[in-house]
Amino acid sequence: MNSGVRKYVEGLEEYMIDTAALYGVRALGRFKSRTGVWVEDRKLGAIGVRISSGSIMSHGLAFNIDPHLNLLSHVVPCGISDKEVTSLREESQAKLPEEDDIA
Repeated sequence: MNSGVRKYVEGLEEYMIDTAALYGVRALGRFKSRTGVWVEDRKLGAIGVRISSGSIMSHGLAFNIDPHLNLLSHVVPCGISDKEVTSLREESQAKLPEEDDIA
């Protein structure tokens, strides 16, 4: 991955880490060289980019704020089957905004 793309991915990680911190959650980017955002060994956020000829063609991120975690038990995030998925609501003691307040 070229340095520009790496900085972009790390920037997305930092955005999610900073957002988690607003709610008292200590999240980190990269867990044992795996991209994404982690709370200990639980995945809080994922990032995906498609690169063609050294340029980012498409990108996306998933930041688990308040999903139904039981539904995610059937998903293998980023091909990592030995780690759990978590959410901001699961990890935070703070009151999170309701979905209607965000939209």
